Parts: sequence; C-alpha cells; structure tokens
Amino acid sequence: MKTNLRVLVSATLLAWVGGTGHAGPVGPLKTFTAGTPAKASEVNGNFGAVSAAVNDNDARITALQSTVSPVGNIVLVPSTATAGNILKGAAPFIHNFGTANTFIGVNAGNLTMSGIQNAAIGESALQNNTTGGRNTASGAFALFSKRS
Repeated sequence: MKTNLRVLVSATLLAWVGGTGHAGPVGPLKTFTAGTPAKASEVNGNFGAVSAAVNDNDARITALQSTVSPVGNIVLVPSTATAGNILKGAAPFIHNFGTANTFIGVNAGNLTMSGIQNAAIGESALQNNTTGGRNTASGAFALFSKRS
C-alpha cells in the first residue's frame, strides 16, 4: 500500500511539475566535429550555456518547493471542472467536486453534480449522479445509473 501511495504521489508531482516547472532549454550549443581543433572560447561557451540552464532549473525547482506547504505534502485547490483534480490520462481519477464529496477511480463521480456528501470508489462509480446526496458507492460502476 505504501508503494502504491508513493507511486501515486510521485506521478501527481510529476504531472504537476510537468505542466508548470519544466526544464529550461539549453542552448544554442556549438557542435564539434571529431578530428578538428576546438576553440577554448567555444567550449567555454557551451559550459556557460549548460551552467545557465542548470541554474535556471534550480531556481524553478526552489520556487516549486516553496509553494508546497506544509512541506512534504501535495496541496491542491478544491476540485472544479478544470483544477484540483488528479487525472489518469484525461479522465478524473481522484477529486472532491462539490460539497463534502470524495471520488476515487477513473471517472468516479462527475464534475457537474450538485449532490452533497457522496463517496464513490471504483471506476465510474456514481458517475451519473446529478442531485443525489449522502450516497456511498464501492466497486466498478457501483450506482452508475443513480441520478438523485
């Protein structure tokens, strides 16, 4: 279970960083040809470009680390149709859309319902709910057709 949690946390952080904290480009770099002399200024220019890119990435990583509080946690905004969700591909995987709702599983719950205090675990569990509240769905497609 701890391994799965670590994988989930790592994947979530990677997805989050991938969207906002990608590495800066390195370049342009001088290309050298085997058997031809290299000028020190050109070699030093390459080292300078790599050094600048590494320092830029270090600054980006430091900025990302400072936005996570308390340290060691992933902090998301409350779920909306466009933010605060953990996705698998393009499908919602973990979210808490609405009031006091919790959904875990590919397409569990939905991002349009007005129902409150629902919990669904499993693929597409409680997916078509619109106004229903205080439901608990466990298992793939559990309460899939329940609307209210």
